[in-house]
Amino acid sequence: MTERNHTAYLLLGSNLGNRKQQLEEAKIHLEREGAAINSYSAYYETEPWQIVGQANYLNQALCINTSADPMELLALTQSIEIKQGRTNKKSNQARTLDIDILLYDNEIMESEQLTIPHPRMHLRNFTLIPLMEIAGEVIHPKLHKSIEELYEMCSDPSEVYLLDEE
Repeated sequence: MTERNHTAYLLLGSNLGNRKQQLEEAKIHLEREGAAINSYSAYYETEPWQIVGQANYLNQALCINTSADPMELLALTQSIEIKQGRTNKKSNQARTLDIDILLYDNEIMESEQLTIPHPRMHLRNFTLIPLMEIAGEVIHPKLHKSIEELYEMCSDPSEVYLLDEE
């Protein structure tokens, strides 16, 4: 069995269909494909970022351990998105499932397909708030600030609500 020696933080999001079920199924697919989920945030109801007229998103941050390298992890997350009905990759489109790789170990990488750390994570409350719940002390490898510090500095006016789990 391959050692799961890399830590990655992911953000799951959905604003089409049964949003909670989409996120739950994504976690099942990740585990089936060898990722070990260490922790996950609560669900957060979030306004679409810089978009008017779309349904709200349900977001959740995950911490996983994986043996996959960043490009393998990207391929895995994209295949899960497709399995769950995602048909577009256009920015700011409604979607059944979106999985963003936020952080991967302390790596910094830029390619046409993938940038780590996620290039806009520090600008978005819908990313920082769930991530802060499970990794507030983690240091952004490029900005050299903790996730909590990045949230305190963030000027995003978007509302993010803890989903009431009654």
